[in-house]
Amino acid sequence: MSLRRCLGVWLFLFVSAPAGQALTIRVPQDQPQIKIAMDFASPGDSVIVSCGIYFESGISMKDDVVLRSETGEPECVRIDGDYNSAGLACSSLQTGCKIEGITITRCERAILGNHSALAITKCNLVQNYAPPGEFSGHGGAIQLQYSDATISESFISQNHTSSGHQGDPPMGGGIWAYNSTLQVESTVFAENDAYVGGGIALWGNSSALINDSSFLDNYSLEGGGGINTHLWTGNLQVQNCRFQGNRGSILTHGQNGDEMVLIQDSDFLEDTSDFSVLSLNHCDSVVENSLFIGNTAPGGCLFTNNVRLRGSTFASNLCSYGTIYVHDNFPGTVSLLSAIVALNTGPSIQCDANTSITLECCDLWGNTGGDWVDCTADQAGTHGNLSKDPLFCDVLEGDYTLRADSPCAPPQSGDCGLIGSEVIGCKPLSIEHRSWGSIKSLYR
Repeated sequence: MSLRRCLGVWLFLFVSAPAGQALTIRVPQDQPQIKIAMDFASPGDSVIVSCGIYFESGISMKDDVVLRSETGEPECVRIDGDYNSAGLACSSLQTGCKIEGITITRCERAILGNHSALAITKCNLVQNYAPPGEFSGHGGAIQLQYSDATISESFISQNHTSSGHQGDPPMGGGIWAYNSTLQVESTVFAENDAYVGGGIALWGNSSALINDSSFLDNYSLEGGGGINTHLWTGNLQVQNCRFQGNRGSILTHGQNGDEMVLIQDSDFLEDTSDFSVLSLNHCDSVVENSLFIGNTAPGGCLFTNNVRLRGSTFASNLCSYGTIYVHDNFPGTVSLLSAIVALNTGPSIQCDANTSITLECCDLWGNTGGDWVDCTADQAGTHGNLSKDPLFCDVLEGDYTLRADSPCAPPQSGDCGLIGSEVIGCKPLSIEHRSWGSIKSLYR
């Protein structure tokens, strides 16, 4: 090609590529490592990583830069840090960074967020840990300080903490958030562990919205294997979530009584604790349309001093001091509306002295330690309350929906409407009357 033609092509390319145009930097085609590619990136650029294993860590994310695997799926790219340093560090990224379709493993925390906005989608954060030191002992997979993070369609598993700072217990095997906001959607937390909050620990002035997510087999020595909060202000919202096999589900500590907790449409199944499964302390709490089945905790499936509970079912739990326990550590009010507490080992509800609870349209039945006893005794048969077999469809098979002829289902329940968290799931048992002669004919 002549020099004149070469110069013409170069001039065409130069003029047709506007200054500041977003670039796509490919690894390893354009740059050999993710870290080097990110160093070259500018706001608006994307770093696209080809499928493979990358033995690196200490990658500093850039503001308004996307890091993505070429397929957008976490199985494609694995960053293996060999426990040398943090996988990805996000510091002072006000516009934010996006991390999509990446697996990060064996790092001193997978992701660090400090004064930053983060969006994490379809990522697997597995077998990372938080090393000891100030703030370092918290957040095995993700540590957030003064940050806003959105996490969706991800898998956070087998992460853990080591030790805290100056006697502070290590917190947040999966995530530790301090003075931060957190939004979690369609994410699984499994087999993470920490002294405080195996799955998630919220601290300081933090808030979290967690939706359509699962907490499975997470461990916390203090309790709250799924979620643990110590908040001065802020709120926790849990919607459409599943807690199963954890050492305690949720443990909240409101410091000023200003913490708001809302739990809706969630299942608490087979969690265990030395104390309580769901512990809501010194905070304004609402629990709605939730199911508690097969949990074991001497201090109660629900241990609280201030909660409004509506449309929920507690059945087949082992809670020797009460399936619901009302304590008097802080002043508060406890009310139950349209709840079923049935077939539990231990009393249905227990109250400390100088506490009270109000019940309306509630069915307490078949609890080994008594049904309408202790602080509920004078409410039996009033305000729509009853003590009848709720007629679950199939307890042996774990089906706690209601038979159509249940006293907790309309129209039998009258003005109370549906009682408990579960809908009608089966027809009434059908009994066919036969003569003795017709029965004998079956065996001829």
